[in-house]
Amino acid sequence: MFEQVDGAFQNGMSEHGAAIRQQVAAAHTPLAQTLSVDAPLDPVKEISRLISERKFDEAFTMALQRGDVSIVSWLCSQVDLHELCRMIPIPLNQGVLLALFQQLACDIVNGTPRKLEWMTAVAVAISPTSV
Repeated sequence: MFEQVDGAFQNGMSEHGAAIRQQVAAAHTPLAQTLSVDAPLDPVKEISRLISERKFDEAFTMALQRGDVSIVSWLCSQVDLHELCRMIPIPLNQGVLLALFQQLACDIVNGTPRKLEWMTAVAVAISPTSV
């Protein structure tokens, strides 16, 4: 079962990343021009901007794609979990939810209470029929 979930997660993240890159490339904004020359962005500043714009799916996608558990943990500390869970539908796609669960589980020793709270909420939000 893990292999199925992992495969679905990997496919979902690849598709999601490709879609975001395509949208950025199609936009003729200063941000798109900056990204097109691969200028490094400060992930914390960029993620903070996405949070302030309430673009939670994009913020979590960016944090997860970095592959750095500390950034994912920081992001969880910046977002009000209860407010996020009250949104209908929850503003995180199924691939992001699966990746978030996996990333939090990888480093469960640090910040355990917060991570368990997030993992519980994420597990409830995952829809097996959508994966």
